[in-house]
Amino acid sequence: MKKTCALSEQELLESFVDAFKTVDFQKLEQILSDTGKFDVQDDALETIASDRSTFLHWIKPRLKQTPIVSVDYDQCLFCDIGCPVVLFNKGEFPRRAKSLGENSTTGLRVGIENGTIKRIQFCNNLTNTKTQFEYERVGHKVSELTKTGMSFHEAFAQVTGKPTENYAKGNFNSNTANTDRSSISTRLNPLDDSVELDDLDDVE
Repeated sequence: MKKTCALSEQELLESFVDAFKTVDFQKLEQILSDTGKFDVQDDALETIASDRSTFLHWIKPRLKQTPIVSVDYDQCLFCDIGCPVVLFNKGEFPRRAKSLGENSTTGLRVGIENGTIKRIQFCNNLTNTKTQFEYERVGHKVSELTKTGMSFHEAFAQVTGKPTENYAKGNFNSNTANTDRSSISTRLNPLDDSVELDDLDDVE
């Protein structure tokens, strides 16, 4: 796809955020490098470094289903110190925590090279943002719901989508729940069966 004039780093970052907020996939495709690496999650919520096409197929349904209600900016404090990090919806989107004991505040670290976005990586080592574990996020929301008269078990099920018995005896993995996943493909990319996954890359 033909690009116009080169954008500055700040303009690229603003265009990236705007593409998420307005669900503009054409703009997003234009600013992502066709040789870049972009983090996604597979069906087991493992992190995978993918190519641009796979990232776009992964992010499209999520952006259509989840409105962006807040945007915050920070910088990476570990893997790529000083690199800009964007947090959508207080760091709860688009990455999902894999378990209650995992960090649930995750930004997108945006690596820019030669006028294009070369890397998008999940990042929770942040300079200014206080991160929280998934159980802290869930606990806060459950507490708010119980104040309205809802029982703990009802509130927990509403927040997590899973009944409390699925977490008994130390079973804290969010993927072990008996939720209805009939609409979720066992492949990473439900839109294209030909997608091949690249190397596995752990969240920092």
